[in-house]
Amino acid sequence: MRPCTSKTLLLSLLWIFYIGLGGLSGQPVQYSVEDSVIARVGDDFYGIQYHSNTYSSPILQEKLSEIPIKKVRIWARPNQIRPNLEEWNWSGLDNKVNEVINAGYEPIVCIFQAEDWYTGTPENPWWNDTSAVNQWLTLSEELAGRYADEIEYIILFDELNYLHQDNPYYISFSKAADLYIQTASTIKAVDPDLKVGGPSGFNGWENGHWGNYVFNQTEHDTLLDFISSNIFLSWDKDDSDQSIINKTIWYEEAPKKIRSMLNSTHSPTLMLDAYNASALWTIDGTKDGELWTDPRNVNTFGGVYQALAQLHSTKGGFDITLKWETIGGYGIFNWYPDFNELPTYYSWELMAKRGALKPGSELIKITTTEIPLQDLPHHSGMNVDGYRVQPFAIRDSENNIKVILINKTDSLQEANITPPAEMNSFQLYQFHESRTQNTLAAVDSGSVDDNLLLELPPLSINIISYSESSLLTSTETEKSGSEPDQFTLFQNYPNPFNPTTSIAFRLSETSFVELSVYNARGQKVKEFYGNRLAAGEHSLLFDGSGLSSGIYFYRLTVDGNTEVRKFALIK
Repeated sequence: MRPCTSKTLLLSLLWIFYIGLGGLSGQPVQYSVEDSVIARVGDDFYGIQYHSNTYSSPILQEKLSEIPIKKVRIWARPNQIRPNLEEWNWSGLDNKVNEVINAGYEPIVCIFQAEDWYTGTPENPWWNDTSAVNQWLTLSEELAGRYADEIEYIILFDELNYLHQDNPYYISFSKAADLYIQTASTIKAVDPDLKVGGPSGFNGWENGHWGNYVFNQTEHDTLLDFISSNIFLSWDKDDSDQSIINKTIWYEEAPKKIRSMLNSTHSPTLMLDAYNASALWTIDGTKDGELWTDPRNVNTFGGVYQALAQLHSTKGGFDITLKWETIGGYGIFNWYPDFNELPTYYSWELMAKRGALKPGSELIKITTTEIPLQDLPHHSGMNVDGYRVQPFAIRDSENNIKVILINKTDSLQEANITPPAEMNSFQLYQFHESRTQNTLAAVDSGSVDDNLLLELPPLSINIISYSESSLLTSTETEKSGSEPDQFTLFQNYPNPFNPTTSIAFRLSETSFVELSVYNARGQKVKEFYGNRLAAGEHSLLFDGSGLSSGIYFYRLTVDGNTEVRKFALIK
């Protein structure tokens, strides 16, 4: 065997450095998709945190309908429902539950085991008082009976930061588990079909450890239907953007950690019941103002963070995710009355509609030649690989492949993507600082002939949507994945034409619309719209004065569904 000299070692290290950077010559990092399923997106994957008096707004309801949110988490606070032993007040919670149901969503009620109830002190909290525990159980029983026909999930939120003995309101793991078992037993005695879980601790280890306490103290696992976590990545005003975004791998590591800690016979649903980039606050550019108003939660950074959180959560095994929250400095909309969309809304819409991160899709394996980043802040001994460009791949229900490359850096990156097998066309969608709206419009498209070379803007989401269908080869009308009455594309008139013709279509509802014209080689020669249009009939005049005679195609895309027609220019 040839000895490893210092020169050989140096050359080896330089080669590793060369490959990790994509090559000193500027060679792009290579990405390849493999047909191996990693995770599936479940029916209940998307949810969000309730905000008062928002879900009754028709404006908000219309905008929320564009993303596949199913569940809405609502606080149930004992100090509001039962402020003292002589008073019950259900009206506030009743209104919230009804508001969410009437808007078409499924409420998840979260009973908050807060310290500020009618009794108890920081040194001796109410859960050390037997009579107060009995009042807690009575409240839980009343709540279960009141909403059993309207809800499916109840979270028992005791936020395990109480488990630190040197902090106020301390509760031990065993006591927290005992209280949970008593409460879950009380709720299930009212309705065994109600799904109960907790504890909404931070990240993975505490939740897995608590889960084992519960399982070890019961003969079966029917009392713990799910384990819930909340993950905010920054509680320190000095955390940099890069340090926060590098911790997005925690959303993959936390569920893996919980699963690794549980006995193999126990497989509860895993719920990410609150997540956002930062729990910090800002005012006039400093981090010392109002809670939850760090602009990184809602700006371009927040949109990129959110996509990473959703993708890593899927890959790691979270079954349900609940975004914190609907509006304001940590939401996806601005305040009333207009509920203007924030970049985080457009990021979510892009991931669901163009990235196919929605129920029925599968995450599949993708490989990269980039060397994983070193010295990342991993969670609880888990070691998910993090990269400058984090790669994901999704196969949708129609067998199309989405390659998703998220540039986590503040510099331009290059990518060389090997097209997945049997894919014949692609469309490119992007989200970045100068493109946070109209992200549903493709920035490029074409036939798949060879590897695709791309420049990835700084801090960006890049979705390469591959399809088995040729982009514009059909000589007949082709409509993909749409409801029959969602939209209608009419044949142009006149046809053939010289040099102008009218193109018309009808929408059954307000939709995001793109209309593009291509030549016979699949090259785009003109594009229209790229914005939302109201329901009804629309038409435009296409002018082919600058084009040569020949066969052309016009392609209408409505909320991700397409229809193509052929027309002829004869001069």
